[in-house]
Amino acid sequence: MRSIMQGPVDQQSVAVSWRSRGFCCDLWVDPPGQVWADYLHEVDELVMVAIR
Repeated sequence: MRSIMQGPVDQQSVAVSWRSRGFCCDLWVDPPGQVWADYLHEVDELVMVAIR
């Protein structure tokens, strides 16, 4: 699969794009090894994973 995002991610641009599609945009930074097993939300989510 070809990557859509190349280079640094501009959080403001992502937020504008997601809001235009009905999603909010918050930044969450988890520690290495964080596991979210069986974690469910009552709403649909859109997630982007960025690796530093």
